Amino acid sequence: MGYSLDSLCNLNSPTRRFKRVAKKAGFCYLRLHDLRYSIASLMLKNVTNPKVVQECLGHKSINRLWIGML
Repeated sequence: MGYSLDSLCNLNSPTRRFKRVAKKAGFCYLRLHDLRYSIASLMLKNVTNPKVVQECLGHKSINRLWIGML
């Protein structure tokens, strides 16, 4: 049974599964990565220290946090 590298990478990727679930839930365009920054926005809105948010997202620099949030 042979699989190409492309089919192995895309067969059941989390992104593909997320797209299917989001579509069934009625979201026409929602990326998995969008949730990452939605959570970060909520953390900042709830007065979480930006340094904590930076560490949760795995960013080395606080500047990267702000670039991603724009």
